[in-house]
Amino acid sequence: MDRPGRRRIAFRATISILMLALVPLALVAYAFDDSDQRRAMAATVQVIAVINPPDYKAPWQCRPTESLSGSGVLLEGGRVLTNAHVVANAVSIELKRMGLPDRYLAHVEFIDHASDLALLRVEKAEFATGAEALPLGDMPQLQAAVNVYGYPLNAQTVCTTEGVVSRVEYDTYAHAFNTMLMAQLDASINPGSSGGPAVVDGKIVGLAMQKPDDTEGAGQFIPAPVIRRFLADAADGRVDGVPGIGVGYQELESDALRASCGVSGRQTGVKVVEIGAGGSGDGVLRVGDVIVSIGDQSVANDGTVALDGERRIDFAWPIHGRQVGDRLDVGILRGGVAQHVTLTLRTGGALIDGPYFPERAPYRIFGGLVFQPVDMDLIIANRENLPTNVLLPAQTSAVATAARRQRVTLGRVLPHEVNRGYQDWGTELVESVDGVPVRDFAHFNELLDGAGGRWITILLDDASSVVLDLPAARAAMPAILKTFNIKDERFPAAPRAPVAAKAADPGTRAS
Repeated sequence: MDRPGRRRIAFRATISILMLALVPLALVAYAFDDSDQRRAMAATVQVIAVINPPDYKAPWQCRPTESLSGSGVLLEGGRVLTNAHVVANAVSIELKRMGLPDRYLAHVEFIDHASDLALLRVEKAEFATGAEALPLGDMPQLQAAVNVYGYPLNAQTVCTTEGVVSRVEYDTYAHAFNTMLMAQLDASINPGSSGGPAVVDGKIVGLAMQKPDDTEGAGQFIPAPVIRRFLADAADGRVDGVPGIGVGYQELESDALRASCGVSGRQTGVKVVEIGAGGSGDGVLRVGDVIVSIGDQSVANDGTVALDGERRIDFAWPIHGRQVGDRLDVGILRGGVAQHVTLTLRTGGALIDGPYFPERAPYRIFGGLVFQPVDMDLIIANRENLPTNVLLPAQTSAVATAARRQRVTLGRVLPHEVNRGYQDWGTELVESVDGVPVRDFAHFNELLDGAGGRWITILLDDASSVVLDLPAARAAMPAILKTFNIKDERFPAAPRAPVAAKAADPGTRAS
C-alpha cells in the first residue's frame, strides 16, 4: 500500500473492488426528435455474452457458464466497441439493436484488459443497416453535460442517464485493478449499461464502465483519449497493450530530500527508487535518478503533469497514452547533473503480471501439491481468500527483478499418502526448490522436472519446507489424477519432444 510521501507508478491498483451496484433507479426511455439523440440510440447495442471462466481454486476445470448483459456502441466499419469486462472469457456473444427482433452473432476482434475495452466484429453486415456510427470526440470538459446510453438490466429498449462531468483524474479500473485516466459523472450509470456510449454533441466522449463504491449518485466512464489510444493500438492488426515507465518512484515534497538528490531552485520531479526488470526504464534509468520531465511536460514534486490549462494528472498518463515501441524523451537529474535519456516503451516490469483472462488457468500438480503462478488473474479470482503475503506484491506494485520475475504459490493439496503432513497447507509462496531460488513459473517447472535423488525440498516463504520422497511423488501422480478426475498434471502442457528454435514472427502476437 502506498505510504504518505511515497507513491509508485501503479503497475496495478490496490485490491479495492469497484463494481456497478444494483441500486434503484428511475429509468426513462427517450424518444426525442433531436437528431443527435436518435442517432445515439440507434447506434447503442445490447451485448449478451455467455462466459466460461477458469476455476482458480481447481485450475484443471472451468466454472459453470453464466449469461451476462452489457452494452456497446456502433463504430465505423460495422464494429462494436464495448468494455472488456462485458466479454472477458466469453464463449458466445450476441448483439441486439433496439427495435429489431433478431440477435446477431459476434466475436472479439481485439481486447485490451488494461483499458477495459474490446472491439467486436459482427458476423452479418446487415446488423448495422439503418444505424449511423457515432464519431469519437475529445476529452470532456469539467461540468460538460453528458448523456450515457445503454441497456439496463432486463430492459428491452435504450435508456439514458444525464449528468455533468464532475472529475477527470487517475483512478482504479475495477476490471484489471490498474489505474488509468478516468472521468466521473454526477449521476449513477444504470447497471447493464457498461460499454454504452457517453455522448456530447453527437460524439462519443467516453464509454460507461463502473460505479465507485464509496460515492452515491456517481458513475465512471473511460474517456475518449483512452479509447483513441486503444483503437490506434489495434489499427495494425494486433493489441500490444498499455506501456508503462516500469519504475517505482518517490515524491520530492520534502526540502531535505530534494536537496539530497541535487534538486535546486525551481526544479521539480520524482526520485527513482526501483527499476522493474524488462520494463521501459530497465537499462536506461538508474536508482537515484530524478525524473524532471516526460516528453515536453514537466513533472511536479507530487508526481503530476498538466493535463490542460487547469487540471493536473498522474505523470503516468503521458506514457500510458502512447504505444508500445514508441520512443520517449525523459529529462532527468543524475547526480545533480541535468541530462536526457530515451526510453523505448514496453509493458513489462511488474512482479504481478496481467490480468489476461485466459481460457484455462496455468497450474502444476506434483505429488498432489497444486502450484500456480501468482498473477492478477489468480488474485482477482481469489482475492477474498488470499493471505496478505500473496496480495502484498500487487498492493505495493512490486517490481520484477532479474532474479525473480514472478511468484509461485502452493495453492492447495490433493490428499494422498505421499503428501501426509501437508494436506491442510495452501496459499503459501514458494521460495526455492532444492536450494535454487525460483525465478518464475516456467523455471519452477524446470526445477521439478530436473530434480534427482531420494528427496525433493520445496522451501516456502514462511521458512517451512515441504519434503517429499521424489520417486514416490512421481509414481503417485497417475493415482492422484484418477482419484480427483483430473486429465492433465499441468497446464500449459510440457513439450513432448525438443522443439527447434525459430525466429518469432513479427506479425503475430497474443493480445
